[in-house]
Amino acid sequence: MLEDNRRLARRALEEIYAQGNVALAGELIDDDFVDHETAHPKLPSGPDSVKQTVRSLNDAFDDLRYEIEDEIAEGDKVVQRVMMSGRHSGPLAGHEPTDREFAVRHV
Repeated sequence: MLEDNRRLARRALEEIYAQGNVALAGELIDDDFVDHETAHPKLPSGPDSVKQTVRSLNDAFDDLRYEIEDEIAEGDKVVQRVMMSGRHSGPLAGHEPTDREFAVRHV
């Protein structure tokens, strides 16, 4: 079970976030999923939240990459510490593009 959960978490990161395949969100993301980083009362939860986040990221950044630095699985939970990097090429949250490269860690 642990390896299946790890595989699903990696698949969501690679196929949905990195490749932008938002069609998989309905298959891989639970309806009760809440993205605590972008959670807002007016934003959807579940697969629609992930789709909106991925579209926003892909509109704002080119060359997005996600590198798993650490991964812990226990019971039905998987936690990943990921380095997200790319180039700021489009507007994001009212900020104009800088065309600079960036790298930021996410859990």
